[in-house]
Amino acid sequence: MVALTFWSSGQHGVGEANPWMGISEQTRVAILNKLHRKGAMTVKQLSDEMGFATSTIHRHVQKLLDLELVKEANLSEKEKKYKTEKYYIIAFPVFTKADFDTLQSVWEKIGEDMAESIKKHENELKESFKKTSFMKKGWIFDDPEIRFALFTGASANKYLKNKGLLPEYPKRPGGNWWFFYGKEVTEKEMVSTIKRAKAVLKEQKEITGKITKKLNLQ
Repeated sequence: MVALTFWSSGQHGVGEANPWMGISEQTRVAILNKLHRKGAMTVKQLSDEMGFATSTIHRHVQKLLDLELVKEANLSEKEKKYKTEKYYIIAFPVFTKADFDTLQSVWEKIGEDMAESIKKHENELKESFKKTSFMKKGWIFDDPEIRFALFTGASANKYLKNKGLLPEYPKRPGGNWWFFYGKEVTEKEMVSTIKRAKAVLKEQKEITGKITKKLNLQ
């Protein structure tokens, strides 16, 4: 069975406003998968199909609404089976495997062009890196974390925005800004995504706890 995995871009923040909170709970992931496969559904329809109490589904849908991962569907009265109930749909783009296959050849060309440009300026980047604080902290240019940050940073979003190629990030809950996406995968891949999301949230919680304790904010 096809399921959804997720990725995002932007500033997510920590705590309840983080969109990854929305997929740290398997019931919410199941709701997103159901909406993806079935289209617009009511809380009652989700409850009946998933076998959960209506109150439980309502609570999870409300959380997804708060995080802007689902939204109310704009359906005509003719399209609604239940006229007085609200219908919900996924609020972010979902890529199918066919979508990726269609776009892959163009992405590869763009990637090759970007790689050549970065390679052209690699020595300049290396010299600039020597002037940063990272070397004093024990980091070197060839560390994987450093190369990833430097090379992806070289494609700086602001330059793409200045050329009109990228839009501004929308404002999100908690003063954050991000885009969120879904992709069709196997169920095994989906489970891996849930585990990764939980690990990220656990790490953020630990970091927040340490900062709170250090600043005596308890």
